[in-house]
Formats: sequence, C-alpha cells, structure tokens
Amino acid sequence: LAQVFWLTVKSFIIVPSHSLFFRRQNPRSCSRMAEGEEEWIKPTQETLGKLISKPKMTDKYLKKPPFRFLHDIVMEVMRSTTFGQGLFTTEECDAAQLSDKAAKVEFLNKAISAVCFALNDKIDVSANKIVAGLEPEKTNAWLVKFHQAATTTIGDKANEAVQRVLSGETVSSKKPKKEKKESKEEPEAAAAPAAAPADDAAAA
Repeated sequence: LAQVFWLTVKSFIIVPSHSLFFRRQNPRSCSRMAEGEEEWIKPTQETLGKLISKPKMTDKYLKKPPFRFLHDIVMEVMRSTTFGQGLFTTEECDAAQLSDKAAKVEFLNKAISAVCFALNDKIDVSANKIVAGLEPEKTNAWLVKFHQAATTTIGDKANEAVQRVLSGETVSSKKPKKEKKESKEEPEAAAAPAAAPADDAAAA
C-alpha cells in the first residue's frame, strides 16, 4: 500500500517539460516586441537627436513626451535654426508661465500650425491629446516634421508660416456649438402657426 501511495503522489508531482509553468520565453521574440514598440521613436532620435544636443531624445521621454520636454525641444530648435522666430510671446517662451492646460494647448497649436503651414502639409496630431499624454506615436511623427520644417524652410517660407499663425490661422479643428441653439428654435417656430385659429375665433 505504501508503494502504491508513493507512485500515486509522484504521478501528480511530475510536470511535463512542455507545461506553461516551465516554458521560457524566446529572447528573440522579446527583442522583436521591444523593437516594434520603438519603431516610431527612432526617426525622432535620428532627426532631432542629431540637430540639437539638448534635451536628449531618450526612449523614456519619447514614449510619452511631457509638455516641458516638448517645450524645451521647440525652444532649442528655434535657437539652433531660427525657425519660428517671433512665433511665441515672452511668457510662452518660459515653460514655467504655462501652468494651465489651455496655455499648453495654445502653445502646441501654434507650433503645430507653423510646421503645417511651412511644409504646406496636414499633420495628424492633436495638441489636446499631446497634453493628455495620448497618441505618442503621432507626437513623434510631428517632431520629425518639425525637424523637416526647421531644416528646409528657413527664410521667407518660414516667416510666412509664422505670420499666418500670428494673424489667427490655425490647423486645429474647433467643433461648432450652434447646432443645439438651432434645434431649440425649430420647435418654437413650428408652434407659432397653432395660435392662428384663436385669433380667427376672436374676430368672429
């Protein structure tokens, strides 16, 4: 009986080598996953990373670019290439002065619009989502375009882009808020003819 009991227990203890508990992850597959996650980071490092020495284009910040990091990039590119000169006010040039979300969004919208106008290109990126820490791959795509604009459109074309932004033009889309008001006015207009029979009765 003791031998039978031991063999029974042993059969439960032995686990096949192909069990999930003992399966090791393939290091090659792990490296491929890491490379896939950084595909949209490398172009930024290869462009802006070679144009400016600070801030450093590290994976940590490019995976989820904080506003201060982006502000420093814009200011440094302006100093290095003169692209975007005159685009921002003195307060906007100081990141410490841009504490609320609206100010940060306004700063980024101006920078995004200037790049789009200079390249005559539409870039799929949202300042609101950048401030919220969303869609970092699109933020990196814009940074690559920013490098292109700063290195290829210096001069009249860049100045024209700045003037368009300063005159109020922007590439950011704003949803109209008139639909609700119009929908409220329609029932009132439809109800107006209903009062006509009462006037006819009074005349009679």
